[in-house]
Amino acid sequence: MNFFSQTLKKSWFCEMKICNKCGASHSDSRCKACSRAYSADYRAKNPEAVKAAQAKWRNENPEKATASTNNWRAQNAEKYAAARAEYDRQNADANLKRYAAYRAKNKQLLRDKAKAARDRDVDGANARVKAWRALNAEKTSAYWHNRRARIKGNGGRLSRDIRAKLTALQKGKCACCRVPLRSTQPHLDHIVPLVLGGRNEDQNMQLLCRLCNLQKHAKHPIDFMQNKGFLL
Repeated sequence: MNFFSQTLKKSWFCEMKICNKCGASHSDSRCKACSRAYSADYRAKNPEAVKAAQAKWRNENPEKATASTNNWRAQNAEKYAAARAEYDRQNADANLKRYAAYRAKNKQLLRDKAKAARDRDVDGANARVKAWRALNAEKTSAYWHNRRARIKGNGGRLSRDIRAKLTALQKGKCACCRVPLRSTQPHLDHIVPLVLGGRNEDQNMQLLCRLCNLQKHAKHPIDFMQNKGFLL
């Protein structure tokens, strides 16, 4: 063995240490296994101190913190998704309140973002809207009635589940001819039409079969029922 090899071997042995915990040889005061155990024990006993240290590091190193977070999420996609789902489940009410407050504070910003997204993919946006309307017929109907009332200046706003409420109140039958509504596509009708000063409110709504609604059109309810022979 030459002089260089002897010197290197000697210096390597001199640098090696004995773990204070388990007695294993290594180059630090603790071996890796003992270091990990020590760190885990410290974190368990000092959670607030660990959080404060982590927050301090993130504030001082925002770019590194973001890169580290993104890297971890990329390598642990399933674990991150499961943790996020569990967090959302446990904080559902708080999240709804936070989202509502954010939307109320940033209405114009959200409108601008939504418009920009639609402009980038007009066909896709139209397809999504069409699909949503097909799955949410009641909400869509209530939206158009509310919009028409705003334009006419009558005021008022319908509940999104107004059709379900009226179906239950009318026992599934047309408010005029009493034909079962399940056999036809029911129409949402203002009892006192908007053009006659009726309000766009739940109390002024009824479900009619298609024929009755087309016959009633914008007539006053008393005039319509007299024409149908129900009132003198």
